Amino acid sequence: FVVPAVCVCGKAMDVSHALTCPCGGYPIARHNEIRDILAAAISEVQPHVDTEPTLLPYDGEDLPGRSAIRAQEARLDIKARGFWSRQQDAFFDVRVTHPKASLLSRSEVL
Repeated sequence: FVVPAVCVCGKAMDVSHALTCPCGGYPIARHNEIRDILAAAISEVQPHVDTEPTLLPYDGEDLPGRSAIRAQEARLDIKARGFWSRQQDAFFDVRVTHPKASLLSRSEVL
C-alpha cells in the first residue's frame, strides 16, 4: 500500500492530514475498524450484535440536541440485544477524533 504525496483534496499528504481530512477516506476507515473491533468484542459475550442497523424512520418528533440524526435512512454503529437487560436493544455510536483536527478547536462538546 503506497500513500500518495498529495491528498485528493489537493493538500500535501502527511500523517496528521491523513487522519483528519474527510476526502481521503482514512477517518472513515479508522472509524469502521474501531466499530468492527468493538462489535467483535461485544459479540464474544452477547451473540445478537449488528453493525450499521437502520434506525426507525424519523416521523417529525422533537429530538433535542444537535447530534440527533433526522435522516430517513439513519444508521448507527452497533446494536446489541440483551447487552444491558434481557430482550432490550442497546445502541452504540463510535466517534473517532484527532486531537489536532481544526474542527475540534471550533466546536462545542455535544
